[in-house]
Amino acid sequence: GILSAIGMMQLFTNSSKTMALYGAITSCIALLMLLFGQRMAKDYAGAQTIVIYLVPAVFLVFLLQQ
Repeated sequence: GILSAIGMMQLFTNSSKTMALYGAITSCIALLMLLFGQRMAKDYAGAQTIVIYLVPAVFLVFLLQQ
């Protein structure tokens, strides 16, 4: 969350995407770990919910890397 907040402030002040990209990558990794844990626990409904959040996070990484 801190990386994302710093990245958002940098995007608005000096158009630097570095910290926002790091925050987005960190959130994708955290969501992937949660998804893996839900799949290992065979909680498929919970895993389906996490995928809904993972798709926009991956799209954000795609937008910020350009």
